[in-house]
Amino acid sequence: MQFVLDGVIMTYSGGAMINPKVASATGRQIVRAVPDAFFAMGSSPWIIIIMLIAVVVVELFLTYTKHGRILYMVGANPGAARLSGVKVGAYITLAFCLTAVFSSLSGMMIAARSGTVASTVGTTFLMPAIAAANIGFSFGGRGKANAVGTFVGAALIGVVENGLYAMAFPYYSINIIKGLILLLALIMSAATQRTRK
Repeated sequence: MQFVLDGVIMTYSGGAMINPKVASATGRQIVRAVPDAFFAMGSSPWIIIIMLIAVVVVELFLTYTKHGRILYMVGANPGAARLSGVKVGAYITLAFCLTAVFSSLSGMMIAARSGTVASTVGTTFLMPAIAAANIGFSFGGRGKANAVGTFVGAALIGVVENGLYAMAFPYYSINIIKGLILLLALIMSAATQRTRK
């Protein structure tokens, strides 16, 4: 789906960035006036407030609601969940729908912050997102994906990346450090799951 949607966006935009202030490569106007409130959403403190609200909502949903606990059950063992009477297909669909909602929210945040939209803008966040989720597995000894742990993992990766830029670390070598962090996160999450068993 990533490649399909990238192709759709590239076709729609004529292969160029979507920018409300610049005409597209095809010469037609793709985006009309964008309200200032949209761009304000991508600046401090609103972007931080929205992020914290999202973390709290997901944490409360997964930890304190029946549907959140069932999502954990389906993710851990769909076969056992099905035998317990859970409609596994419905909960997998719910998980994908929630992923789409939060992916859309993050896309709006990126667009509001940068003022432009490009189909490839999210690809740089893929590896850090996986690493953050795996770091979150071992956070607080939970041994499962959780919103607070993922937030801590993302903050840790952000601090490391900004620190490397501040130390004038070559930008083309930063992926080595990111890859090592991801490897360490995978080892930590595997070790956490092993100790829980």
